[in-house]
Amino acid sequence: MVETQASANEAEIIKTVCDGDREAFYELMRPHERLVGATAFSILKNPSDPEDAAQEAVLKASSHLKSFRGESKFSTWHVQITYNEAKMKLRKDRPHLYESLDKQQQSEVGDYWPKDFADWRPIPSELLEVSEVRKALANAINSLAPIYRQILILRELNGLSV
Repeated sequence: MVETQASANEAEIIKTVCDGDREAFYELMRPHERLVGATAFSILKNPSDPEDAAQEAVLKASSHLKSFRGESKFSTWHVQITYNEAKMKLRKDRPHLYESLDKQQQSEVGDYWPKDFADWRPIPSELLEVSEVRKALANAINSLAPIYRQILILRELNGLSV
């Protein structure tokens, strides 16, 4: 009975807000402030960003309040908006993608050196070429008579003298 009465009261406040009463909006949001803040903080994990996400969630909730269908409690709807805002903030921020190019790196002895942007991975076409050359060389060595193959391996591969 208490749950139904609270839902009816919430529905009345939402209707009042949709009719233009801005003060009723504060009455609607006030009971959920801590829950919204805790939700944003649990995702963003720092003191300043959750406030921004919570503010964005309040703005979105106010601007989309007419689309609230009442299939769930208002607090559930508002927390879901907060959750989505916090996740979007995480996606947008990604500080590891924005490393400063101007930041000087210093060694233990005080020398500065430029940032290395080279990609040192092997080039796939060169890997294929080396692989094909090795196969051709192995086939050529295997095609030699055993006596010549042994001499070639001892001389060229093992580095022995004549």
